Amino acid sequence: MCISRFCMKSLHIARLFVVAAAALSQMAHAADPVKFNRTYELNSSVKHKVDLQLNIGGLEGNIKFNVATKVTKVSPEKVESTAIIDEVTAEVGGSDPGIQAGDLVREYNDKRDIVNVTGGIQGSDPFRLALTLEFFAPADALTEGKEVTQTLAENKTASIKALKIVTKLVGKEKVGETEGFKVVQKITEEGEGGLTTESTFIVLENGKILSVDAKFTNMPIPAAGQSATGSIKAKIVE
Repeated sequence: MCISRFCMKSLHIARLFVVAAAALSQMAHAADPVKFNRTYELNSSVKHKVDLQLNIGGLEGNIKFNVATKVTKVSPEKVESTAIIDEVTAEVGGSDPGIQAGDLVREYNDKRDIVNVTGGIQGSDPFRLALTLEFFAPADALTEGKEVTQTLAENKTASIKALKIVTKLVGKEKVGETEGFKVVQKITEEGEGGLTTESTFIVLENGKILSVDAKFTNMPIPAAGQSATGSIKAKIVE
């Protein structure tokens, strides 16, 4: 039996090598490129709880609701999803403004770019509000820590100017018992006074959003005739 000081030191060094090798292995695994392939399966659905905070000209507002989104149409040319919004509670300036909400419909083209958004929360700009919760999967695989930039062309029909989208993979993170990828995505709408967002997603490789925590500026609120700053959080309902 080896009981010398030298043997004990050798054993300690060997253990350090094992720990270091395991750590390096984990680091290498975390740095593997990730390819997000957003899929749309007919009748697939997901439900989120949403908390929207707004500041409109110094007036604070908070809107909470549930949203159950279902893919209702899938073809090579078009995808459509319908989000049913319910359990809406709202407070603006300390009182309930009686905000109503209807189904939110998103349409995607053959490239699976979002091209139209209708319905949703009364008095809002549905397309731009939807952008805060929309995950734009880059065409190429993401390497941890490296930014990738993509552009969504101007949409004159929806009065949306060109969007610059910068995406960065941060690592992995769990939401409940499910592990996803933590991704930061920044959107800048072209032109002075355009919408800007910075969203932190926990998302699966198939594009399913587990959670999102987003901040935004210059969010048009047509009902108020002004733009808002604020934040929006959404978390999947298991």
